[in-house]
Formats: sequence, structure tokens, C-alpha cells
Amino acid sequence: RCLPKTGSRKYWPKYLLKQRRNKLKVLMARGEFGCLMLQCTFSNWGKILGLVPDSWVFNDESKQYGKETEPHTTVLFGFHKDKTDIPTIKEYIENLKKQISYKIVGLSTFDNPKFSVLKFDVESEDLNKLNSYFKKNYDNTNEHPVHHPHITIAYILPQFKDKVPVEKFKTPITLK
Repeated sequence: RCLPKTGSRKYWPKYLLKQRRNKLKVLMARGEFGCLMLQCTFSNWGKILGLVPDSWVFNDESKQYGKETEPHTTVLFGFHKDKTDIPTIKEYIENLKKQISYKIVGLSTFDNPKFSVLKFDVESEDLNKLNSYFKKNYDNTNEHPVHHPHITIAYILPQFKDKVPVEKFKTPITLK
């Protein structure tokens, strides 16, 4: 058994409580769009990834899928590369007065035509406010008008998504 059964709710929080710090990072992609991400550092991310069997993992010739080696939650994707003043964004981030807070409230999947995304569900007023601010104040193209923060664990083959325990936690975990 590589992932905990739905009844063992104490298993996941033990891992998640080892989260250490958060850091916002601006990333301009090679294409025309960039994104702002909150990097999430877990001292035991390797153990979390180890719970996903390699035989479940989707990968292709691009090598951009598989298991997520840099855990993060996206604040906003779709900044226009040619119209975005990165130093202004960085200055705004540096002037934030408090640490960004969020809760991991569950484990679930969502589907893509080629794969399913195994993810931690995240709730955060801070992330939603940042998303709204950047969406309102910067040119962006976003196919997802509603912000659903999450931390991707792995891209898995669709036939394994029903084997993942997706029941929500009874008690959310707040990480700062």
C-alpha cells in the first residue's frame, strides 16, 4: 500500500506538519506567459512523492510531467511576458508585511485529456487576495477565471486516479 487508506487520516498530517517556509517566486516561462508561484518547502517532500508508485506516473517526451520536484501553488498564471514589469512585482512581494498563510484541506485529483493531477487542496485568503490583486493590476491571459489553489504532487495515469484516497480531511492543517 503506497498511499494511506482513507481511514488513516493521521498519516498525511504527520508529513504535512514538516513544512518549513514559503517563498514567492516570479517565473517568466519560455513562451509568451509567465506566472507567480508560492514555493512550498517540505523537509520530507521526497517521502510524500515516494507514496506515489512510479508505475502510476504519467510522463512523455517533454519530461515536464511526472512527480513534482518543486512543490508550489500558483498565485497567477498568464502574465504577458512583453507587458509585465517584473521588478515592480518583486518590489510588491518584498513589501508584504506578513507571511502567507494557507491550509491543506484535502487530497484530490482533477483530469486533463492525457493524465490526472494528484494534488493537495489548499485554502488561503492570502493567496486569493494576491491572485485578485495581480489579475486586476497586470495584463494576463487566464483560462481559469476562478482561483483554486492547490499543490501538485504528481501527474498520474488516469486509470489510477480512483485508487487514490480523495476524502477530505476532517481537520484542516494551517501552515505558515
